[in-house]
Amino acid sequence: MEELNADIANRGEFEKRLKLFLKQIRTANGGIIVFIDNIHLILGGEGVNDAANLLKFMLSEHEICCTGATTLDEYDKHFEQDPADPVLKKHFQEVFIEELTVAESVSILRDGLKRSMESHIRFPILDSAIVSAVELSSHFIIYKCLPYEAIDTIYRACRNIFRARMDSSSNIIDRSKHEELSSDVTETTSLKEKEDTATKDDTSEIDLTEVKEESKPFTLKHEIPKGVDSTVIIDIFSKLTDIPVSTLTKAENNRLSIIREDLHNRFIDQDAAIDTVVETILRNRAEFPVKNQPLASFLFCGPIGVGKKTLARAVALALYYSEQSIYTIDMSKYTEANSIYKLINIPREEHKVDPEQNKLIKIIQQKPYAIILFDQIEKVHHEFWNILLRYLDNDNKINKEADFTNTIFFFISNINEEIDLHFRKEFFDCLNNIIYFQSPTMDRLCSMIHFRLKLIEKIYKKQNFTIILTWKALDSCLKYYDQVRHINLLKTYVNEQILNPLLDSLSLMKHISNTKVVIDINDENEYQVQFG
Repeated sequence: MEELNADIANRGEFEKRLKLFLKQIRTANGGIIVFIDNIHLILGGEGVNDAANLLKFMLSEHEICCTGATTLDEYDKHFEQDPADPVLKKHFQEVFIEELTVAESVSILRDGLKRSMESHIRFPILDSAIVSAVELSSHFIIYKCLPYEAIDTIYRACRNIFRARMDSSSNIIDRSKHEELSSDVTETTSLKEKEDTATKDDTSEIDLTEVKEESKPFTLKHEIPKGVDSTVIIDIFSKLTDIPVSTLTKAENNRLSIIREDLHNRFIDQDAAIDTVVETILRNRAEFPVKNQPLASFLFCGPIGVGKKTLARAVALALYYSEQSIYTIDMSKYTEANSIYKLINIPREEHKVDPEQNKLIKIIQQKPYAIILFDQIEKVHHEFWNILLRYLDNDNKINKEADFTNTIFFFISNINEEIDLHFRKEFFDCLNNIIYFQSPTMDRLCSMIHFRLKLIEKIYKKQNFTIILTWKALDSCLKYYDQVRHINLLKTYVNEQILNPLLDSLSLMKHISNTKVVIDINDENEYQVQFG
């Protein structure tokens, strides 16, 4: 249809083209099957009435055999909801084509396209590359269907290897030059052996070494894959999705388990919260995910400074090796109904979506593997829940806009009591866990301070010294916490008053092996570092 509409000078030219096209089909006496891609275009655009009427006449007279293709969205819009031509629909039998499974896609690539692509590119495509391309496409590219995205990925891999070989060949020393240099090396070596040892100098040796290095083929320094394997596919997916390679190799579960002990040391009196978060994510990743439901959703409740947001960032680092995968949204900015639509909104066909709207949905579309942190969630306008719950409730009309299957939600609230009065029951139904963060005990505060000092000992582990914090200095830190009641402020205080001066003193000392480093506080409340 697009080709028939191309470069039309006047209105009647489209009808002439179409009649000539259909005449050729009619004279074939059933020997031609017409396939119309994007058949919905017949019902919209210039000259469409002629196209639809001529096609209807030939279909009713059984003069042509026709197959049309369109998407579910366009079919629903042009043929179901408000059909522009109800009669045309009666001449077609609907056939819904489901997306191919992973096994079917692998079979198509392995038995069908692999051989033709290898004959064209002239280097092998390993079976591991096909399996990786299909599995990663199914798992990470959620807005395109199999096998299209897998085929496109393999083509990208082939193109990258081909370009790498072309770039490398332009820098490789010619064989003739390489042989010439090799002969020069042989001659130089024979002359060098004949020279008297007294006449040898360093310059001749340096020149000989340079010639040898120049004679080495350039290809040894730049290894190019001999074919397309799973490593090449994983590297391409990492660049396309901005997901670390380690995540694509499914190693994040091990990392999350390994860092659990480290999290217990970093977070004070929050052992239950850490275990709940880690176990929930591991369990949900192992189970079959519910379509469009977040991988995990948590409500963190507790006073300021107990590590709610810090724990969410630690999970982002464990899963994706980067805090850039976590998006923090300050919900205190969305206290009015109009402001909610800038964050999340239901798309409507009757008007264009404001580019400033639906920021949350755009984040999920661009990075489906993300962690969303909703800070001060108790301050958001109630309209937020009306919209978000529709997205999470498998609403077929809108869930195609964003897929939350691989997203983790952290809802942060400073409320620790009577949360039922601040949130709707439907919101609690969408959560995996409600986690209460408690104020730390003095014992755990002491453990946190000593843990940070142990980190300094690890940095200077070769010197093998011991850091001792006196009770007087430790008591001063605890008194500061009593004043601020904020763990992050206490950590800043320890860094500025103790750790920074300690590191400065250690950098000035040349010999501190097997010694004791004592941190004390004087009568003027100033911390002092003593070596002895």
